Amino acid sequence: MGFTIVAILAVILIPILIPLNYYAYVPTSNDDDNSDSNQNSTNPVESFGHVGLSQFSIANIPQSSSLLYIHTLAVYFVSFICYFYLYYAYRDYVRLANEYMNENGIARRNAKKAERKQFRTIMVRQVPEELRNDQAFKEYFERLSVGPVQNAVMDRQGGGKLINLIKDRDKCLDGLERAYVRWLKNIKREKRREETRWGRLRRRLKKCLPVIRFNLREQPTSTPSVNVAAALVQGLEPSEIIALRPKHRVDTHFGLGGRLVDSIDHYSTHLRELTAQIEQIRLLAKYPQTAKYGTIGFITFQTQHAATLAAQVVLRRANGPWAMNVQMAPAPNDIVWSSLSMSPQRKWLQEHAIAVLCFFLCFFWIIPTSFVVCPHYDLSCYFSFLFNYLFIFHFE
Repeated sequence: MGFTIVAILAVILIPILIPLNYYAYVPTSNDDDNSDSNQNSTNPVESFGHVGLSQFSIANIPQSSSLLYIHTLAVYFVSFICYFYLYYAYRDYVRLANEYMNENGIARRNAKKAERKQFRTIMVRQVPEELRNDQAFKEYFERLSVGPVQNAVMDRQGGGKLINLIKDRDKCLDGLERAYVRWLKNIKREKRREETRWGRLRRRLKKCLPVIRFNLREQPTSTPSVNVAAALVQGLEPSEIIALRPKHRVDTHFGLGGRLVDSIDHYSTHLRELTAQIEQIRLLAKYPQTAKYGTIGFITFQTQHAATLAAQVVLRRANGPWAMNVQMAPAPNDIVWSSLSMSPQRKWLQEHAIAVLCFFLCFFWIIPTSFVVCPHYDLSCYFSFLFNYLFIFHFE
């Protein structure tokens, strides 16, 4: 929501307010003389101070100017955008809260069950090679005598591919539903057109002249079984109903070319292919002979006390830096499942790379911006030795 609000305001307000603020103040002849004297100054700091960021802000607009009304309208526009998205966000929040607080609702029962199981589950990172299967992983924790183990699951590799296939399947299912809706809308539109005078005349002509049959498109090769309401298709012939099926282009290059296919047939075939691929990956991950295990596992104990005890003790020591560590399992929605099987070496490398990038961002962005925004006479008290290197160019 925050990203959406900032994107809308940036796209709409920046092209309007920044040029307005910059050209709002028209300098007089005296100002021109002062600016010329400042620009001809030998001190680059003084010449730079008169061309600062304030020229692009509301501070450049003179007092009692009519241009301030535009900023007033911008304030109302910003308030409207924020209130609009906050309204829909809180509406969804209230709906979800009501479903959660409803004792008889499915969401409340599932949430209680998931919370109780979460408090009894630990997440183990950097599992050794000899323990990377469900049976050996469970037996190891049973030998520790921390508490009775209810279930043990090791993460399988290929989870990222499975998640992408599930997302593609959801998009394909949405496309199939939209295609059916468009088909029904086309049928309703055709029925309304048939009820007009020209529609009745065309129907009489079709009955009198069999040559002018309404057969604009061929029947698809694989027609999915759809129970269309009899009242909806009453008065239309099967060829007319088939001709109203939605179509779209596939294999296009930048929106050009491609081939025209039946939308319902295309999405139905693609949906069956994706479902078969998902089932195949799940079957391969189900059996130990074909599964490829990752480095993270989850242990569910029968009591919360056993899980808390297991998360607070050192279960296994290692000579290297990648020792097995244990923590309480987070909520399922707080886990990025596509990157769960990331190796500890890659995770360590990414953390340090991000820290280095943040350092360079702070040094090369925040510090120069502070020099531009802050008055030069304040900075000269502390960083006078830097001005000979920072302001090496004269602003003429």
